[in-house]
Amino acid sequence: MAITLAQAKMLTQDKLSQIIIDEFRKDNLLDLMVFDDTANFSGGSSLNYVYNRVSGLRGASFRAINSEYTPDEAELEQITVGLKVLGGTFQVDRVLQDYVKGITDQTTFQIQQLVKATRALFSDTFINGDSTDNTTPNVFDGIDSVIQDSDTEISPESVIDLS
Repeated sequence: MAITLAQAKMLTQDKLSQIIIDEFRKDNLLDLMVFDDTANFSGGSSLNYVYNRVSGLRGASFRAINSEYTPDEAELEQITVGLKVLGGTFQVDRVLQDYVKGITDQTTFQIQQLVKATRALFSDTFINGDSTDNTTPNVFDGIDSVIQDSDTEISPESVIDLS
């Protein structure tokens, strides 16, 4: 039995999704990040990712000639994170899209605005995300949450004067 064009089409990617991926690459933060294909929706993989995070920095020191360094080791903590879904949806009436060809193509416009909103939300969540906050339980933990109470957090007792 021959493969039909309809079946072959299911094995290809729409041009539209390539445009969206390209739009996300225009964000400086997202462009620098390496994303791992940990989620496999066809099976054989979980929606969780496990990695080791440095939880305690090791020290460095000077030593005198003919003496040894004091041994010190960095500490690791195993972290498990779950997949967090980010995006949005919109609706454009098919009559407006197909027959009202005014100044703006509504589908393209809505996609562009969704991409902008998604990039802005990702950047904010990258810094401020807190999955333990009851108002935003579906977000991932941002840098502020991750470094809280760690060796890398600096919390001065008073405001730092940058003048």
